[in-house]
Amino acid sequence: MSTTENTPIVETCEQCEDSFEVHDSPRPNHCSDECYYTDKGDKALNQIESDHTVCASCHTRIKTIEKPPKGTTVNIPPSDHEQATQTTSNVLIGYQYQTEDTRKYDDAQGDGATAVFYTRWSCECGTVDPNQRDDILEAVDLKATIKNLCERLYDLSRQDAIGGSFSHTRFLEAFQKDERNWAYATGFGLYG
Repeated sequence: MSTTENTPIVETCEQCEDSFEVHDSPRPNHCSDECYYTDKGDKALNQIESDHTVCASCHTRIKTIEKPPKGTTVNIPPSDHEQATQTTSNVLIGYQYQTEDTRKYDDAQGDGATAVFYTRWSCECGTVDPNQRDDILEAVDLKATIKNLCERLYDLSRQDAIGGSFSHTRFLEAFQKDERNWAYATGFGLYG
């Protein structure tokens, strides 16, 4: 009898990076159900954070996108530093519009002598950079933040942009069990 038959297979959890024996794991690549749901929730929240139309703190929609009329294009030729190609790229995705929750914020980048001033679209909750989560701002109106997040997760689920099918009931159950663990509640709401 070989000794390798009795040697446990050990992997590293994708979420917490702890080592675990594969035969003890309830989920592939994760040491526990909690790590599995948290990992899945983190991925869904990161997807929402990368969406420039949504505030990452309170999950309010701050922009709408209108697709251009069929056949409308804006073609950009390759730049001089790219390899010689004769192709152009259509870069027109759509036109963006503010929602009633959009606020404008004046910002500056650089030092005093070379500063560039610009106005950015922000959120009514106070988030200046809509792609950055702020724990304090997401808790200002917790009920609205939960409602908005659930709406975003329903949207992603309906669009098949995430793997799970979102359940508001499962989300609330997990959120109440482990309050303010957004990632776990999101993952459980999608995959629980």
